[in-house]
Amino acid sequence: MLESIVITEITTVMLIRNEDERRGYYLKYDGNCAHYQLVYKLSGINRLFFDGCEYDERENSLRFLPKGRIYANYEVYIDEPGECIDICFQTAKPIESSCFVYYFKNNTRIRGLFLQLERLWRMKRKGYYHASMALVYEILTEYEKETHPYRPSREEHLIRPAVEYIEKHFLDKIKYGKLAALCDISDSYFRKLFYRQYGMSPVQFANLRKIQYSCELLSIGQYTVTQVAELVRFDNVYYFSRVFKKTMGISPKQFIKETVKQ
Repeated sequence: MLESIVITEITTVMLIRNEDERRGYYLKYDGNCAHYQLVYKLSGINRLFFDGCEYDERENSLRFLPKGRIYANYEVYIDEPGECIDICFQTAKPIESSCFVYYFKNNTRIRGLFLQLERLWRMKRKGYYHASMALVYEILTEYEKETHPYRPSREEHLIRPAVEYIEKHFLDKIKYGKLAALCDISDSYFRKLFYRQYGMSPVQFANLRKIQYSCELLSIGQYTVTQVAELVRFDNVYYFSRVFKKTMGISPKQFIKETVKQ
C-alpha cells in the first residue's frame, strides 16, 4: 500500500491529545483531507469511521488517511481518551490506497521513531527537516518489514557472497572482477543479477556505502570535506562532492551546514 512512495513534503508533525476525559463521544472531521496522513496511536481506544468503513484503533496502531476524498464521511468515536502523533505529507505521485489501520503487535521500534520525529519537529533545531524526512522513511520501512516479511529470492541468494564482501570492504580497493568468482557464476551473469536486485552496478553500490559512511563523518563536525573524501577513499574531493550531491541531493558543505550545530 505504501511501498515505493516518494515524499515531496512533510507539512506538519503534531502530538494530539484528547483533553476531554469523557468517554463515548464522536469527533467529526472533513474527509476531504488536503494531504496524506499517518496517525500513530500512543494510547487510548478509538473506533474510526471513514468512507463507509469501520476500524478499531488502540495503542500501537497506525492509521493511513488518503487525501482528496471529497464525499468521505470521517468520524472518530472515543471509547477511551488518549494520545496520537499525526504526520501530514505530500507525495510525488498519488497513493492508490484507501484508509486502513494496521496494528504493530510486537514492534517496539516504531513507537520510538514516532516519538523521536515529533520531538525533532517540535524543537526545530538546525537540520531538523532533512532529519525528519529520514525518520519518516524509517517509519515506512518498519511498516514494509511488518507487512512484507523478507524472503530472499534465489537470485539474491546467489549474489549474497559478493554483497557481503562489498559491505565489509567498501573502503578498500575492491577488485570487482573477482566478485563473480565469489558467487561461482560468470561475470556477465553476476552483473546482470546484481543490477536486477539493486538497480545499480557493484561500483555504484560501493560508492553508496561510502557516501552513507561519509554522512556519519561529516555530521561529527570534526573533519573537512577534503578529509572525509580521503577517509572514504575517493580519488579526489571534486569527484567525491559530485557523487555526494548526486546521491544526497545537496553538496557536502550544505550537508554540514544543515546537520552540524554551530
